[in-house]
Amino acid sequence: MMKRFFTDNLWLKVLSLLIALLLWLLVVNVSHPEVTDTKTVPLEVENQSAFESQNKSWEIDRTSVTVSYSVRTNSRSMISASDFHAYVDLKDYSITGSVPIYVDVLNDKDELIGDVTVRPTVTRVIIENIQEKKFEIKHTLTGTPKNGYKVSSVIMSPEYVYLSGPESEIGRVSSVGININVEGISQNEDGVSDLVYYDANGNELYDLKNVSASTSALHYAVTLYKEKSVNLLSSVTGTPAAGYQYESTAVSPASVELA
Repeated sequence: MMKRFFTDNLWLKVLSLLIALLLWLLVVNVSHPEVTDTKTVPLEVENQSAFESQNKSWEIDRTSVTVSYSVRTNSRSMISASDFHAYVDLKDYSITGSVPIYVDVLNDKDELIGDVTVRPTVTRVIIENIQEKKFEIKHTLTGTPKNGYKVSSVIMSPEYVYLSGPESEIGRVSSVGININVEGISQNEDGVSDLVYYDANGNELYDLKNVSASTSALHYAVTLYKEKSVNLLSSVTGTPAAGYQYESTAVSPASVELA
């Protein structure tokens, strides 16, 4: 009896099973359709030391990429940018100046998404020779010491700095200095100041991201002297010529400042 239950109208049972499966798929696709989504993912660089032996620097023309993928709506909120690893490998560098961009799916999210692509598929790598250049450090005083005091000298240590980086960036640097604030001081002062880079027009440079310095901060010592005002007096000796009489003497300036 049991055997007949499984064998009678077998084709009807199979057909019913197929119809049920199709209905289930239809319900899933209607209630949770598949959509295309995107995430902006940071672009990482592997084998960053690939050009060190050639004394060259590198820079890529982007820091992020767009990853596209398909996902069902009920799983959409479960996907984030941290579920992707986008990277380039500098060992892939060729004469074209570009390297391919790869993307990996992390955290087992490949079970929820499909059709993963990345845009763009390649990125440009800029290669330059590394240059080292020596600069004398100059100082700029801002402010005025307390009344009656003046700056006698400024000693800096070190007096020189070596900059290293891509030729295009080193070439933008015309001078290197520090700013020292002496506003209201009345005694000798020591301190540390960050280096400031200037172009040929005296404008500060802020975007030298690939330039390194032999020192990033500089020690300085400011020596003051106390001014003293001394009146100038005059004395008269001798006798005027016949017919003339001494009347008065004017001294200009009337006083001088002594250290």
